[in-house]
Amino acid sequence: MRAVQESGFGIVRIKPRHLALLEELVPSPGHKDPFGHMVLVHAMAEEAILVTSDRELRSYGVRCL
Repeated sequence: MRAVQESGFGIVRIKPRHLALLEELVPSPGHKDPFGHMVLVHAMAEEAILVTSDRELRSYGVRCL
């Protein structure tokens, strides 16, 4: 955990606003991974860049690398 923080990254805990976004999320027909959806709404709520190779997650309009 220390290495993560020392590298400039932080830990984002699940908050009510993340769960609210998750409830509103309309899953893409080709994407059924609930963990992926949770990571996605975290990036949306925190206005963060999502680092992923999952092309389906990229289709939601969140900034990705």
